[in-house]
Amino acid sequence: MSTTIVPYDRNTSVEVQFAQALESFQLHKADPSVLPFDCIQAFKSVAATQALTLGTQLAEEGSKTILREQFDNWNLETKLWNLVEELYASRLEVPEPIEVHDYSSLVVKQRDFLSTHPKLKELWIIITWIQNNSLGFYDTYQQSKWQNTKIALENADVSVFVNQGRSSKNLVTSLDDDAPLRQTWK
Repeated sequence: MSTTIVPYDRNTSVEVQFAQALESFQLHKADPSVLPFDCIQAFKSVAATQALTLGTQLAEEGSKTILREQFDNWNLETKLWNLVEELYASRLEVPEPIEVHDYSSLVVKQRDFLSTHPKLKELWIIITWIQNNSLGFYDTYQQSKWQNTKIALENADVSVFVNQGRSSKNLVTSLDDDAPLRQTWK
């Protein structure tokens, strides 16, 4: 379908371009060389071209709120089509048997596990996509993942009253990198 992908036309609305790409796919889907990936690629191309055009306008005209929002939306649309393409490819993938030994690396064991659990693999793809495309949330999470432990350490002297019988012996006593290795729990 690469020859039938609808080329970008500045004079045609984006909605019409999406419709033309879908129509082109529907008309040529009997051809074995035409794959759904071609339609996804056309959608991705339309969205990316729109994002690129808005990004260029944004760079030229400065930071306008409306342009910034439209650019962010089309950029996210492009990324969404990347996710659709990755999930579709994952569903069509025929897993090859992987020989796993006790001494195999963690990556090999993960690939083997995900190949035998396709729904989990899809969830993993979605989570990875969200982490890569969220605007700063993952970075904030990475910086604050020890926040609860830090708060517990700062309030250790009053935790006796708060815990009321619950043990906090599994908490580290300091936040340096080696604390979990140095501290022994009995």
